[in-house]
Amino acid sequence: MKGTKKMISVLLCICMLAGLLPAAGFAAGKTFAVDTVVEAEAGTLGDKVVKGKDKNASGGVYIAVTEGERVDDPAAQKPDASYVFNIPADGTYEIWLLTNMKSESSDSFHYRWDGAAYARTGKVTDGFAWIKVTSAQLTKGEHTFDMVHRENDVWFDAWFVTNDPSKVPTAGGSAATAKPTAGTNAGNLKSFSIPEGGSVMFEAEDTTLDESLAVVKDYSAASGKKGVYMEREAKDQTGAELPGAIGVSLTAAKAGTYAVWARYSAATEGSDSYYSSIGGAAYAKKALTVTGGENEFGWLLLDNITITEGQSMTYRIRPRESKSVFDKFVITNVRGYVPEGMADTLPQAGDEKVVPLPADAYPVPAILPPAEHPRLLFRASDIPQIKANMESEQGKNAMIPFQNQLKQTTDGVLETPKDAKTSNYNGNLLGVIESHAFNYAINGDEASGKMAVEAIQNIVNTSVFANTSDITRAMGHTIFVASEVYDWCYPLLDEAAKKNIVIGCQTIAGQMEIGWPPNKQGAVVGHGGEAQLQRDLLSLGVATYDEYPDIYNYVAGRYLSEFTGPRNYWYTSGSYHQGTNYNAVRYAFDMWAQWIFYRMSGEKIFIDEAGDPMYQYIYYRRPDGASLREGDFSVETLNASPEYYAKALQATWLAASFYSDPYLKMEYARMSNGYNSFSYTFSTLTPAQFFIFNDPNCEPRALSELPNTRYFGSPNGLMVARTGWKDGIDAPEAVAFMKIGEQWAANHHHLDAGTFQIYYKGILATDTGIYDAYGTSHDVNWNKETISHNGLLIYDPNEKINGNAVNSGGQRRPGGEPNKMEAWLTDAYHTGEVLGAEFGPDPVEPEYSYISGDITAAYSDKADEVRRSMLFMPTEDKDAPALFFVMDKVVSSNPSFKKTFLLHSLQEPEVAGNVTTIKRDTNGYNGKLVNQTLYPTDAKIEKIGGAGKQWMINGTNYVPNEKTSANANEDLNYGWGRVEVSPGKEAKEDYFLNAMYVSDADSEAALKQAELIETDEVLGARLSDRAAVFAKNKERINGSVAFTIPGSGEVKAAAAGLAAGAWTISVNGAEIGAQVATQDGGIIYFTVPAGAVKLTLTDPAALREPVSVTLPEKEGIGIKIDGQYMYSDVDPTIIDDRTLVPMRAIFEALDADVAWDEDTQTVTGTRGDTTVTLTIGSAAANVNGKEVALDVPAMQLYDRTLVPIRFVSESLGAKVDWEGASRTVLISSPVEYKPLDPSAVQIVDATWSSDNGESENGYKAFDGDAKTRWAAQGVDEWIVFELKEEASIASLYTHFNNGASRVYGYELYASTDGVNFTKILTHESSGTSDTETVRLDAPVTAKYIKYVGKGNSTNTWNSVQEIEFRTK
Repeated sequence: MKGTKKMISVLLCICMLAGLLPAAGFAAGKTFAVDTVVEAEAGTLGDKVVKGKDKNASGGVYIAVTEGERVDDPAAQKPDASYVFNIPADGTYEIWLLTNMKSESSDSFHYRWDGAAYARTGKVTDGFAWIKVTSAQLTKGEHTFDMVHRENDVWFDAWFVTNDPSKVPTAGGSAATAKPTAGTNAGNLKSFSIPEGGSVMFEAEDTTLDESLAVVKDYSAASGKKGVYMEREAKDQTGAELPGAIGVSLTAAKAGTYAVWARYSAATEGSDSYYSSIGGAAYAKKALTVTGGENEFGWLLLDNITITEGQSMTYRIRPRESKSVFDKFVITNVRGYVPEGMADTLPQAGDEKVVPLPADAYPVPAILPPAEHPRLLFRASDIPQIKANMESEQGKNAMIPFQNQLKQTTDGVLETPKDAKTSNYNGNLLGVIESHAFNYAINGDEASGKMAVEAIQNIVNTSVFANTSDITRAMGHTIFVASEVYDWCYPLLDEAAKKNIVIGCQTIAGQMEIGWPPNKQGAVVGHGGEAQLQRDLLSLGVATYDEYPDIYNYVAGRYLSEFTGPRNYWYTSGSYHQGTNYNAVRYAFDMWAQWIFYRMSGEKIFIDEAGDPMYQYIYYRRPDGASLREGDFSVETLNASPEYYAKALQATWLAASFYSDPYLKMEYARMSNGYNSFSYTFSTLTPAQFFIFNDPNCEPRALSELPNTRYFGSPNGLMVARTGWKDGIDAPEAVAFMKIGEQWAANHHHLDAGTFQIYYKGILATDTGIYDAYGTSHDVNWNKETISHNGLLIYDPNEKINGNAVNSGGQRRPGGEPNKMEAWLTDAYHTGEVLGAEFGPDPVEPEYSYISGDITAAYSDKADEVRRSMLFMPTEDKDAPALFFVMDKVVSSNPSFKKTFLLHSLQEPEVAGNVTTIKRDTNGYNGKLVNQTLYPTDAKIEKIGGAGKQWMINGTNYVPNEKTSANANEDLNYGWGRVEVSPGKEAKEDYFLNAMYVSDADSEAALKQAELIETDEVLGARLSDRAAVFAKNKERINGSVAFTIPGSGEVKAAAAGLAAGAWTISVNGAEIGAQVATQDGGIIYFTVPAGAVKLTLTDPAALREPVSVTLPEKEGIGIKIDGQYMYSDVDPTIIDDRTLVPMRAIFEALDADVAWDEDTQTVTGTRGDTTVTLTIGSAAANVNGKEVALDVPAMQLYDRTLVPIRFVSESLGAKVDWEGASRTVLISSPVEYKPLDPSAVQIVDATWSSDNGESENGYKAFDGDAKTRWAAQGVDEWIVFELKEEASIASLYTHFNNGASRVYGYELYASTDGVNFTKILTHESSGTSDTETVRLDAPVTAKYIKYVGKGNSTNTWNSVQEIEFRTK
């Protein structure tokens, strides 16, 4: 008993002492006050933290992390230390750290407030010193501050939080007092006034400085012998509330746009970036040009800012990287001014000049502009063809918006933006100016030309581009249109106008990412490979060559010497390397350059294969209209309806036109709804451009004529195979994406060598990365990494990962974006080698599609050998219409390194034994993938996914949109996760063999058992009536090889990895034939009975007989219902100008019940209260008991009953149109009227001018669903609503898309007969609300109401989500 009491006493003492100790584990729940020194050891400390003693530390104790790897992803671990501060009132608070950071290898750490994204800071100190960490807007209450070390041995001593400037610690001050002392007041920014002359100059050291970021130092080459040295980096610290290292407030005697020039030095690439903030906006990343030394200075245009009369504008700079130096600044509105030397003399109004570009920076271009105008995009000799195009059937849809644009006039004077965060760029207005300039060049309309000349000068003089993401694209578009006007309207330009346009363009170009002179950014990938050089500045050079040849010589000299080589290198593959979302963006501007040079000179700058990359989109196209995912791609969700992927529209159009390619022309027609989609943004496709480039003699051909498989060769190494070309979400077509990947191109290119995807009635094996934004935690750690693909992982726990990603076992990141060809062709970017690629034996409808490659180079030295072979085989079995075999050999440098085969899915997979089943059976999909893992024989199959684990790596779920999605962890809409297959025991060498087949998700057919085939030389399987064997080793098999195909019956077999030559085939000892393996493929395909098979190489010199490829001619008629392609097992056909389709397909697509009477040969469809009856061969049909004459009777064709689609659809209340270019029947299904107000008059039907083809037809404007809409682009697009009966309309209700931020203009017309209309309203919406009710001046009697859209304040789209016409 006494012992027990003693024990209790001891425990009580421990508990009492615990309340006095600040050690880890006892501080939980403790809060700290502001304006108080908080010892670092008093917080809640992590397991890695140790305490150290030093007499110079506050209280004699500090904390640090002394062991382990550098931490570049702090979110992946628990904080090293956490502190809860009690904030007494709302305000801006600074947090300071007393620290000792002894060297550049221990001078940084991560921090955050309240679980936000981590930021990084730190700098070397001279012993213990106070440094400012950050400023933050904090509300009254408790807030948590977390710290994670980045480098080891940073000593954390004390923290101090305050919002009182008089109490801040002295930056770098001694810790002797262990208490902050009063420092400098960071209050209002130093103000500078710009006089009437338009310029002001000041020293950097005379601005308001934040001494926690920057200090004044002596420099012999600096103005005044002093400069502001950026002492510490502040990467990713970009909040608007943060102070600038340098800050000023500017006022101007004259409102306008002012250039901010800085004299600076940036000694290395480690000091060549900064952040700037204009007008209190968040900081934006900017680049400096390396000057070569800390005491070597140069001038750079940092930003352009707009200052309003009577108002001040703030400008602040923060260091992204340390060690740059700012010497002095010139702020000026004198265009064309470039400071030199010390810039002792300020420019004055009227000093504007064109600044010549250096003459010897690049080789003189071999292609020069001709001595004539026009020469940009077309010459005088091209005008007859352009006029013919304008009058052609293909040009009629472009003529409508072109004529509408000619009705519009503008002086080009843009309104000054309301704040520094807003631009006044107006792509639609540029489209109007372009059309007028084109009208002058083609038709000689001088009034149009003069308007364009005046307007574009005002545009370049009044354009303001806010410091926002990708604003360079808007700048370039402006320069491009200015170049068009300069060239097309050349006879109307005087010398002043020419100079004005060029100075304006140079001023804008100076703000672009590529710079002016345009020598920044790389020539291989990135924004340098978009429009800046390839279209915009090249166009400026071509247009102005007579007066300013230096522009063309510089731009074209760089382009032809640096840009064409990398493109032609990759074009040999007939593909592009930036993935689904970005292939078309980058390729489009390659094609702009091709067009510009060709139309100017008749010379092609690219090889012929440059016409092929847009075939990637044709082959990536899934039957549901969506695209396979490669590279950075936005998202595919479980609940989203598929839409026809159209982001490649402009690029496909440019290529189809240049190469007169009928299949690309068809794909463009399908994406553009029959040449009826135009764009006035930076990736332009305007009516004028359509007339310039379109080849009216090139008629589209059916995509279904193309071969089912296409190989995109070296340096890509990619094959896409399919069973056929049927469209529709329920089309029974399988698609396989098989990638080896020989070269990595960075940017939007993923670490995805040796990966695959499978589609059948829904995506089954997919990529699960989401491109939420460039460089986010999800993007870096998951999206771009191998782990998000169906590839192979080799996990070395000690691998050093390049690029700040966590170690997930994937492929190495070779480095950053290669700037030039020579950098790209180094071994670092080499990732693989295709060992064999072939499909056949029929080149159009192949029975096998095979690709094999060595991807060892994609991995670090953790891998000694990695090979993957993939084989896709269509079948005639409806329960397994396609098979897919994957064989892998993986040899790791260490047997303990875990090897993993990955299989990703949107829905949760099922695992039973060695069988993994993936279904896609939501939202109308009905697909299933069955995978049988035959090797390793001891495989461990693990499911990783579900809520909180969808993107799991080593215990951390890397959610997308982490800053904006509160429930991302629980949201399974983006996908469920993955299956990992790994060997059961450690080994240096492992093989994987997975045999798959696709089927309907609702199929109840029994499992089709895969049976292993293995010898010392081959590994393979039999599945259904197909068999596949692969050579185990990289070296191809010579001599002979034997194996046994299990089971019975006849089998179609493929043997891969064979030496080139003739191989005899023997089964059970009897020779039954021979096949030839090619050097490129190394595969033979043959039909044999099951049993013992022996293959013998008999003639290594034998060559396979070439097979001629004759593409079939097909009608290629498509049917779209509400924007979705409809599947039909028999192709629609046209008879006597009427389209006939299988009866069941059309009736069921329109939600009608269908019945067939064999005796009477009659089909009956019923939808609601409508019944339609047709009899085979009868020229009459019956609708609700009334006989209706038919142009074409129902008939029997191809063992199917075909019925006329227009008659059936319209009889059931649907609207039917024919789109001739893409040969598509467009059906808009009837909708149930669901008014919001009881006084609304029922709308029974509608007709409209056009829609955007994405399920956004006119019926969606009155279906009662605010999530749907009618959308049509262009001024004067219209929709006519038919009311159930004549009514007295007193008001209308509208719901516009983004109506709260856009002003929609429109007119209303009323009619009682549907023919004669009278205008009853001209109106603009408020722009402050999505919805509004507008009362008419007086009630109007109407049976028909016509809405005519005028676009909106942002673009020319008319987007009506709901509309009602009411009697009250």
